[in-house]
Amino acid sequence: MIRSAKLPFLPGYDFSREVGQTRFHKSTQFEYLGGLVPYLSEADRPGCGGYPLSWVTPDTTPSLYPRRECVELPGWLAYDKQILTFEAYFQEALWEVDKCPFQIRKVKIFYFPEDGTIQVNEPKVDNSGMTQGVLIARQRIRFPKPMDHGFYDMIDFNIGKNVELFGRVFRIVNCDKFTRNFLNRMGIFVGDPLSYPTDPFRAEEEKKKMGLLGKKPRKTPPALGRYLEFDKKVLRFYGYWDDRPSQYGYVHKLEIHYFLSDDTIEIHEIIPPNSGIDSGSQFLRRMKLPKNYEKLPGPGETEPSSLLNVWPTGFLKGRYVVDPISFTSDTNAGCYKENDLAIGVALNVFGRKVVLTDCDEYTKEYYRTTYGIETFDTIPTPDDNNLIVSKEKEIPPWNGYGSYEDSEGNCKKVMPVAPKKDIFKFLSKGRMGVDSHILRFKAKMISIEQCNQDRTFVISYYLTDDQISIYERAARNSGYASRSFYSKREIFKPDQERFVSVKPETFQKSDLWVGNIVKFEGFSFKIISADEYCLRYMELHNQEFPKSNVKLILDKIREKIRPIYKEFINTNLMSCEQSQDGFGALSFCELKRALLNLFGNEITEQEIITVARQFRLQTPERRLTKTEVVEACRTECRKKLWMGLDRLRENLNYKDSCCTGFVPQQIALSLCKGAKVPIMTDFLNTIFEMVNKNECGDVSLDDLLNFFDTQRGPSKPTAPFNHSREFSELARLKGNYDYSWIDCNCFIKSIGLEEELATDGHAQGTENVQTTTNQTLT
Repeated sequence: MIRSAKLPFLPGYDFSREVGQTRFHKSTQFEYLGGLVPYLSEADRPGCGGYPLSWVTPDTTPSLYPRRECVELPGWLAYDKQILTFEAYFQEALWEVDKCPFQIRKVKIFYFPEDGTIQVNEPKVDNSGMTQGVLIARQRIRFPKPMDHGFYDMIDFNIGKNVELFGRVFRIVNCDKFTRNFLNRMGIFVGDPLSYPTDPFRAEEEKKKMGLLGKKPRKTPPALGRYLEFDKKVLRFYGYWDDRPSQYGYVHKLEIHYFLSDDTIEIHEIIPPNSGIDSGSQFLRRMKLPKNYEKLPGPGETEPSSLLNVWPTGFLKGRYVVDPISFTSDTNAGCYKENDLAIGVALNVFGRKVVLTDCDEYTKEYYRTTYGIETFDTIPTPDDNNLIVSKEKEIPPWNGYGSYEDSEGNCKKVMPVAPKKDIFKFLSKGRMGVDSHILRFKAKMISIEQCNQDRTFVISYYLTDDQISIYERAARNSGYASRSFYSKREIFKPDQERFVSVKPETFQKSDLWVGNIVKFEGFSFKIISADEYCLRYMELHNQEFPKSNVKLILDKIREKIRPIYKEFINTNLMSCEQSQDGFGALSFCELKRALLNLFGNEITEQEIITVARQFRLQTPERRLTKTEVVEACRTECRKKLWMGLDRLRENLNYKDSCCTGFVPQQIALSLCKGAKVPIMTDFLNTIFEMVNKNECGDVSLDDLLNFFDTQRGPSKPTAPFNHSREFSELARLKGNYDYSWIDCNCFIKSIGLEEELATDGHAQGTENVQTTTNQTLT
């Protein structure tokens, strides 16, 4: 009887358990020994109505921890649609099968945690001769006798265990990923997967099945490894076939392709334009080229194997097998191989003499690495005077309307077509984010008028289409307005005839450099400087801008300064401050004056600027100290009213399961972002660079929390500053581009004449001593 402890034990204040009860029978508590002798069962039997007796011990072991105050879901709801899947097998005896005492039958065991039921399925196997599918329907299964008072539970299923279900012993060898994770969360260890034993019955069946097939031929097919290794690798040679001895013959220029994957050769003829030849470019289709052609091979003579027709009912519907005792000739015997091809070799192409004259770079590199051939001398092709060469069409001169490209297109086609632009140049040299691909120069006008000499202009060169625009930047109170001086267009070089058939030369990027004087449509400009992007672009692409190639400039200086090296050093570089390593800093003006005195007009200002930028004196930038970063971080947290320090500390301590006081940096960074620390990402990366770490690179918890703890220690407010500018990646990558001062010591070392002159002086002194000794002996 159930009653409440707060109510008196009086009639009307208790609760009857029989309300709503439908079962009133008495459960038997006896079992029969041998089917005859009754005895009291030790198993837990239910009482009247199916309720457990008072002395029956509960099945569950009491927990050491108190139960949570939450709603407990029933099993059918908590474990709904969750199935534990195990892979297993059992042995079935075969009494009447020769050499097969048993067979292995693979099954899948499904355990349903919602109600503890078990189902066993056997996957279907072709030609098994058995009705496969569901072996054991879904039900709760008792343990085998004498332990049949209980039922199988999830703890009874694991890899490596033997489970007896209705007289069959199943051995579990594997489980799926969900089952493994489920059991691990329940605290049950799951071992590694096991392998199935060999099934002798299936092995014998496979042998019989293979015996029904035809025998394989003795000769193995071509190896697949060579095809995979040399697939799409082709050797290309150039040659000719001289057909002038025949009537109307001429010299055929050919292109020979040798395929390394299968040793085949194809030849194409290079047909010149407007030659009147319409026979096609294929000279020889792809095939293995024999060295000495005598006759056509018979049917199947060059095949690697012979075929036998088993069902002669047509080629498509019939069945054919390979003849295991066929004797066919070697298809590669007497054919050209890669080691037979070389420049100057004459190939016999079915009676035609094809001479190889040249090859491409890939072919040269292949023969250089494979056969060690280093010499590839090109053989000239004989001239063919009978070949008619087409002449270029003469285009009438430009009439002044439209552009030169439009006029040329109208002369070549009836229907006007817009000029085609260089799409590759447009895609590669167009704007890409912050990379504008625009070279900007600062220039001043050269004029006899005093008012025009102080006018400043910005010359912009667009790499995407080689056009130029000029913008005037007017000074204050100059009387001029800042405006576009020249719109974006191509500017032709001066002193050229405009009304001609060929387009005149235009100003290119190589014509613009600091110190150059350019004349744009009657106005002369002197380029006096360039922006940082322009100078850096020219230095990175120094093969296109030789005046920004520091290697060429240093070679030029080295050759000029070699005869007067000591005099040049004493005259121009002794004024700089001396350091422990040698010379100190040298101003840009002094370097410019020294190089101009040495070269005169042979060196340009662009080259001087390139040298100065290469050897500029690097000044270390001041970086914030750790104390300043801590104060800035605390100020930012206090300003944003951040209150998640306790949560961050709890998460960090949870990740530090070993109580070492350190956690990996990536985990700590993720926890800081998860705690919504009001710090930008670049600022947070700076903090992790300054925080204390151990030998493994893990972050100290106390030192990291010190950055965000606004209550720890006295904190003084810091002056506001721009965090994005101070801690961003652009600020870190930003270098010192000021070349006002030059590192003279690095400049002299780069010239490299100190050691050379010292070595020459030592050799000359040794020679003088040897000469004096010889004279004394004489």
